[in-house]
Amino acid sequence: MVATSEAFSNILFDFDKSSLRPKSNEELKKVGIYMSQNENVKLELGGHADAIGTEEYNLSLSTKRAQSAVNYLVNQGVEQDRVALYSYGESLPVSDNINADGTDNAAGRQLNRRVEFSSTGKFSRAQKGKLAAMSLPAGAGESKANIIYKVQVAAYRHPENYDNKRLASLGELQALNVSEITRFTIGEFNTLREARKFKSLVIPKGTEDAFITAEVGGERKYLNELDNSQNGYASGGKRKHSSPEAIAAYKKIMDLYGDNQAPGLSFKVQVGAYKNPENYKSNHLDGLGKVDDKKLEDNITRFTIGSFSSLKEAEKFRQKVLKRGVDDAFITALYNGKRVLVTELIANNFFVL
Repeated sequence: MVATSEAFSNILFDFDKSSLRPKSNEELKKVGIYMSQNENVKLELGGHADAIGTEEYNLSLSTKRAQSAVNYLVNQGVEQDRVALYSYGESLPVSDNINADGTDNAAGRQLNRRVEFSSTGKFSRAQKGKLAAMSLPAGAGESKANIIYKVQVAAYRHPENYDNKRLASLGELQALNVSEITRFTIGEFNTLREARKFKSLVIPKGTEDAFITAEVGGERKYLNELDNSQNGYASGGKRKHSSPEAIAAYKKIMDLYGDNQAPGLSFKVQVGAYKNPENYKSNHLDGLGKVDDKKLEDNITRFTIGSFSSLKEAEKFRQKVLKRGVDDAFITALYNGKRVLVTELIANNFFVL
């Protein structure tokens, strides 16, 4: 079945903002998965604004909003030539900007600050709106010498417990033991775009935590450890053996966002992830607080400890955890009770909304 514009919900924006809200990511992930499963489909995105400001300014703002959504989709592996961006400014409201009595209709203006989706040519057929030029996220389609990208799908201290049957159709898994933990990866790609496209195929298989790693001259690295900042990733936490560049990037994140707080946002330190949670032992963390466990949709149980209102507080606690020998401990975030990545919060400018 070909999706229509009604198949996906509009994503909404704050006043005078073009940055994505964290909850918009869920809808964009659905769009990205659909595009990866229907390779002949082309997608149109229509950006809109409310009526505050000049027509020229709102036309530009609506373009930026649609571009933010395009950037997210391209980073998920959707080819740029399958996406068209249309800008409407304030010309096509779905709700009144002003009430009948002349007062401001804030709720209506919120609905008008949106990006819509169509895979049926709705926007191009209407011949309204401005077909806007798009920019490709930096580094997404470029091949880098000596860099191979892979998609990591799991990490186990007891690799014999990993069941990879659901990924069998996608290719052969590779296993690499690092610090007594076996990392499972699949695929080898020359560009980030190729790796991101493949990751979008992996996620629907129940591997929502899949992420991209790199090999540089045969040495495994996280994307945030690469010297070239074009890869567009901010560090989500220092790792053992991190490069000076990665450490500097992480320090910058702490300086910029470490003290920021937001309603509904909290941080935890993840200390383990097990498909067979009975194998996890937390004796080495005694005295640091209660270890919480939560089983997610991929049937892997995450173990976390602590709850903090700021990134800096969580990092201070993570340092205590590292001293207990948990080299892979990292910070994860909860927004209104739902797990989100710290890198997503930063990439979508959540802290500055």
